[in-house]
Amino acid sequence: TNKTPVGTYRSPGRYEANFVRERLLDTIAHRLKLDPADVRRRNLIRHEEMPYDLGKHPFHYMVYDTGDLPGQFERALGRFGYEDLKASCAAAKLEGRAVGIGIGCFVETSGIGPWEYARVEIDNAGMVVLYSGCNSVGQGIATALSQIVADELQVAIENVRVVHGDTAKVPYGNGSNASRSTVMAGSAAVGASRKVKDKLLRLASASLEIDGADLILCDGRVVARGAPERSLSFSELARLALPGPALKSGMTPGISEEDFFATDKRPFPYGVHVASVEVDKETGKIKILDYLVTEDVGRKINPMIIEGQMAGGLAQGIGGALLEEFVYNEDGQPLSTNFMDYLLPTAMEMPKAQLISTEDFPSPHNPLGVKGAGEGGITAAGAALANAVSNALGVEVKKLPLKPDYILQLVKESEAAK
Repeated sequence: TNKTPVGTYRSPGRYEANFVRERLLDTIAHRLKLDPADVRRRNLIRHEEMPYDLGKHPFHYMVYDTGDLPGQFERALGRFGYEDLKASCAAAKLEGRAVGIGIGCFVETSGIGPWEYARVEIDNAGMVVLYSGCNSVGQGIATALSQIVADELQVAIENVRVVHGDTAKVPYGNGSNASRSTVMAGSAAVGASRKVKDKLLRLASASLEIDGADLILCDGRVVARGAPERSLSFSELARLALPGPALKSGMTPGISEEDFFATDKRPFPYGVHVASVEVDKETGKIKILDYLVTEDVGRKINPMIIEGQMAGGLAQGIGGALLEEFVYNEDGQPLSTNFMDYLLPTAMEMPKAQLISTEDFPSPHNPLGVKGAGEGGITAAGAALANAVSNALGVEVKKLPLKPDYILQLVKESEAAK
């Protein structure tokens, strides 16, 4: 076949599954003449049911670790002004406009193991180097890892260098995918950093003749509690770790420690998408009037990066919902062979959106408490937009993308139903 059977896309499989489930929930609501929000309220897993065991899947058990799905749901609807917008949509429909609101809930799985590697070193100049088994794919992981190591070792972030993607220097790694980088690589970096901290304290304790329990790390130095004049810099400690002095004091030379973080338990970020749209019944064009994404990420290492992840995910979600499609002719010849025919979203298609990340429920399954934030911005975008269009036209959307020809077909169905 000339047709592409499947292709990787952010939130692979989940985008489609969320579209189907959330569309079914709205269809149930329409048939029972209920508010779609009320149907979800009746079915969301409660906070007191956490951790929620989904049972054995092909390769592992799936257990939602922590969270308050109803609380996040009500927060999203409140921030979006759901009740007021319902009334304004109803008024707009009386004027002949097709305006609607759509909701999409999601629970995401992230931090897929089974393990990740990190090595932390302090060089002779006192600089900290992290060797990580993950890779940068534009998600800002080098910044996040630098923050994690800098926090553990109490140094300035600019004094931490991250090395990744170099198989000559990093012997092990599982790479960056499935929103796992901060969860897995960050946790491995924590472990290696804590081993380095222990080595620094032992070196300083022997040199200063002060018990290690009375020493702390501060601004790239090991300092005696209550006596800051008694301290050693990381560069001085690196010299004490050279083979000559280290072997004489019975220590292993160098300040270099590695760690593996391994787990078969995944964290589960979760959240809500809410969209408001207007459909032009003459052209089939969809205008996104307002949009909100909220997601609990466990713990934020870098809020700016998380917001960027949410915005980037939403852009992809809008592309998948409204624009992107592989098209073939009747002979299987691909027709979407360039970006004139395969449309990608640009800044012009991005709505003004509320991007809200929360850290109410840190994950208990890793030392950072993080849950991963790479895919929440896209996961329920197709579902929320399809539900909003269904609400605007009063007919059921059954597929994506919502291109003008399909929308005009739905408009005809809507007029016929009236």
